[in-house]
Amino acid sequence: MPAILGAFAVAIRIPLVNARGIWIDEAFTLYIARLPWREAVDQLRQTDPHPPLFYLLFRLWNRLGTDLTTVRGFSIFWGTLTVLATALLGIRVGGRTVGLSAGFLVAGSALAIQTSVEARMYSLLSFLVVAAAIFFIEAVRHPSSTLRWGGYALFIALAAYVDYFAWLVVAGHAAYVVLAERGSQAVRLGFLLAVLAAVAAFVPWLPVTAEQLATGHFATTWKGAMPVHAPLNMVALTGFGGYLIGLGGYLFPPSRNSVWQVILISPFLALMWLGTLRRKGDRQPEGVLLVCTWIVPVLVLVGASIASGTHYAIPRYTGFLVPFFSLLVARGLLRLRPRRFQHTGMIGVGLLVLLNLGILGASVADPRYQIFDWRGAASHVESRWQDGDALVFYPAGGRMAFGYHFRRPVTNAVMLFTPWNPDIDRERWASTLPPVPALLRSAPRVWVILTMPVARPAVEALLAGLGREYRPVEERSFQQVWVILFSKRRE
Repeated sequence: MPAILGAFAVAIRIPLVNARGIWIDEAFTLYIARLPWREAVDQLRQTDPHPPLFYLLFRLWNRLGTDLTTVRGFSIFWGTLTVLATALLGIRVGGRTVGLSAGFLVAGSALAIQTSVEARMYSLLSFLVVAAAIFFIEAVRHPSSTLRWGGYALFIALAAYVDYFAWLVVAGHAAYVVLAERGSQAVRLGFLLAVLAAVAAFVPWLPVTAEQLATGHFATTWKGAMPVHAPLNMVALTGFGGYLIGLGGYLFPPSRNSVWQVILISPFLALMWLGTLRRKGDRQPEGVLLVCTWIVPVLVLVGASIASGTHYAIPRYTGFLVPFFSLLVARGLLRLRPRRFQHTGMIGVGLLVLLNLGILGASVADPRYQIFDWRGAASHVESRWQDGDALVFYPAGGRMAFGYHFRRPVTNAVMLFTPWNPDIDRERWASTLPPVPALLRSAPRVWVILTMPVARPAVEALLAGLGREYRPVEERSFQQVWVILFSKRRE
């Protein structure tokens, strides 16, 4: 059965590998993978809000090739392992039927599939926190086992080196210990020592974390206040892929708000509640553990967003919690089955997987799914490229995503690293703007490549500076990638 489950997960994910081109986040992954390690760490310190382990592992994988299937295959590998690990955790907290049901739910989850076909750290993080949860539940059952607590500490430390969100799972486990194990001194002590060990293992990276905080990478990454519908879309995206009746998708926000959206997610909340209830044969209140592991990170992200005015609760970033959501839903579905019809729960699992896959197909077919269409932008420029043309990128990160798809040699390119600021003053920015026309070395034509996030005053200053020596010829939009062609003015 594990082989069938793994094959099912891979078979669903492979067709999505080429559904859209590399975008800027994935291009940054490739960029870091090509740098000398010390320089890569410097780049993470200066430009990225993540720890280094994912990039280190991807660096090794990247030696296999840079085609889309290979690049995204790294995440498919970890996504498939997450499916199998979820099944194993499910067996621990509900028996074989719960384990297989939850495994199939994660294998067919629209959100889990999409995080598994991005060259980012999401599926690796998901696998590590599920592995940590397996060790955690075993350690709770055998609180005197140093090996089990040590395994928990190891996987939490590894997860923290992949993404800071791993500590949110620790917060969920802490809530479980307080709620369900407060009478067990051995569990409380074992958990405390394991967390301290994980923190100690993370200490070498803390100076870099402090620099990332000091330079504001976390705040600028999730700029803007949290929309009021974010929690609702978290449940919708995790449960069935969102998208229906105006709900948001993996890469695009909701198009409208409706009471029907609340009604649509209500059955999933009810199933989660049923999954939280204690079942016959439960050795511990496993449902409480699962719900704490899912809801505490969500509440922390929502609370931090409200308190800080910065949008941390982006629905797709909770993809690493899909296994715990799926385990709760599986437990809930299996509680509904009548005694005379034991297969009702499995039928419900199958229907839910079909719902996810149907919505995933509709989402991928939606033009909004092609957000940041770097492949289209590069293809357009390449088809009209002439010898002597130059490129200007603002912000500079666009060069990485564009360059993956653009195969022509370029000898004349300018990248503007000016920080993004929505309140930037045009005159002040223009006074510090490098002399872009001079940097272009009298190129007859210039392709300006703009992408998000860009501040309008900064763009206006850039285009005004170019306009003194160049005239705009055409402008094309490729889903938040804008391509403007300029031609040299005749004297």
